[in-house]
Amino acid sequence: FVSTDEDVNAPGKVARPFRAGQVGFRCIHCKHIPRGSRANQAVGYPSKRETIFESVRNFQRVHFNACPHTSESVKQRYMNVVRRGRGPKRSKKLVRAYYAQAASEVGLIDTPRGLEHRDNRTLFVRTGSPSQEMKSILLAAQAEEASSANGALSSTYVLEKKSILASGSNTTSVVDQNIKYGKFDGVVSDCTKQVIENARKETTPFVLPQDFPTV
Repeated sequence: FVSTDEDVNAPGKVARPFRAGQVGFRCIHCKHIPRGSRANQAVGYPSKRETIFESVRNFQRVHFNACPHTSESVKQRYMNVVRRGRGPKRSKKLVRAYYAQAASEVGLIDTPRGLEHRDNRTLFVRTGSPSQEMKSILLAAQAEEASSANGALSSTYVLEKKSILASGSNTTSVVDQNIKYGKFDGVVSDCTKQVIENARKETTPFVLPQDFPTV
């Protein structure tokens, strides 16, 4: 949902956006309830696409089962899905990348003050088809799951993951940055990223002056 001035000025100890117009996520079952009466984590405002995964995970862990306005039938359906999904553990990097890329494909963009929805012309919105980046993530996840089940990494998984990791040098896709820096992405400055990228090209263990010419 897109926040309003009412959300910004909400009283009490509730999640608030930085400003009106910031995109947030909220429980559809209790959104009509006064803010102070909702169970914890009913609303979240991810600061950027890479942190949507954490916001959804917190909602699942804290709010979903505690929400008195979510019917038991919905909770049971959710638990059935969870049970069916149990098996080889999926890489959090790929799951996080999936959320970030999915957000990109429905038109969410990062801004210095939170997420915004601007672009209604993405490939997915126009055609309902996922992008090549999303297909790569899904293929890598499927290969990883198959590899885990077999107890060894398949060549397909290794090649797909290398492809996704390497693509960061050729594209500004959010998925590439998410996979490369993981949970530290939010605290790594652009200058630091440049140092890391340049240092990785050096064979020496020492950081040289030319590794960070613009810092």
